[in-house]
Amino acid sequence: MTTKQNPEVTVLMPVYNGEKYLKEAMISILNQSFQDFEFIIINDASTDNSAEVIKQFDDKRIRYFENSENLCLSRTLNKGLNLSKGNYVARMDQDDISLLDRLEKQLNFLENNKEYGICGSFIENFGAKEGIEIYPVIDELIRIHLLFYSTFAHPSVMFRKSFFEKFNLFYNSEFEYCEDYDLWSRAKKHFKLANINEVLLKYRVHSTGMSVVGKNKQDKMADFVRNNQLKDIGINSNSEELRIHHSLICNMFENSDEYVNAVEKWLLKLIEGNKTYNIYDKKTFHEFLGKFWFEVIKLRLDTGLKCWKKYIGSELRKSIYNNKNTRKIFFRALINEFKNFLGGTCV
Repeated sequence: MTTKQNPEVTVLMPVYNGEKYLKEAMISILNQSFQDFEFIIINDASTDNSAEVIKQFDDKRIRYFENSENLCLSRTLNKGLNLSKGNYVARMDQDDISLLDRLEKQLNFLENNKEYGICGSFIENFGAKEGIEIYPVIDELIRIHLLFYSTFAHPSVMFRKSFFEKFNLFYNSEFEYCEDYDLWSRAKKHFKLANINEVLLKYRVHSTGMSVVGKNKQDKMADFVRNNQLKDIGINSNSEELRIHHSLICNMFENSDEYVNAVEKWLLKLIEGNKTYNIYDKKTFHEFLGKFWFEVIKLRLDTGLKCWKKYIGSELRKSIYNNKNTRKIFFRALINEFKNFLGGTCV
């Protein structure tokens, strides 16, 4: 239990019908190596025995609140932010497990890097899906990746509360299903972001995923978030451009000349927009987009030297990718050109 008037860290955990794994999640927080924290738990009108599980814990660090009606995640999180007393706020979900030194390592990073406002980490999936998920670590790469998708595991983050207050940052309930992605995309305009390059949270994956309706809503909201960021580099994207953008995010590349041309046009438009508005480091931005161009071009290697000419003649190749990959494209295209000439099967 902290002896100070206010704790250094607030751990914020909304709960909705989480009785099955709630005890394990709570224990992982209460047993942290860093102990100077308050643990705000907000029961969002659960209809199961979540309240009973929470009340089994007799720990003065726990501050327990109940919503009289279901507010959903965004509004519940905002309520928790308003209630928080810590200098830093760490998110936690009702079914995940924080590793023993999670709070300590994130706090140390933010204390030693005063220009940073958000710190996440890698996560380890368990349950219905297993494996390590890694995220970009460096601020510039995080900011660029956010133009395409979220770069934080939401329950892994810790953020500096004073920055959120200074820049009036909060969860927007209009972006339910991707409220975190929207928040990060706004936060990146004001301060630096980081991920610690090690696993600090075990993320439970359930066999029953999001419904089709929920997934469609999430995709729609995520497109709004991307559109808002595209406007920062002067781009008002149309539906076809968003389709191309989304295909790059999901690695749903199309093996056609029309698609390759559309991708080239879109990536060059992004580069030109950034040149004008100077939002992202130009070299890093070019290299990032160049990886998309390289992967898309590889699908057309069956066309032989036609593919090579498209690659080598593009402004994307000239300033973005390295000689090793240029040689790789050339030799594979040359082999396929030879096979096509002989009437063989492309590789």
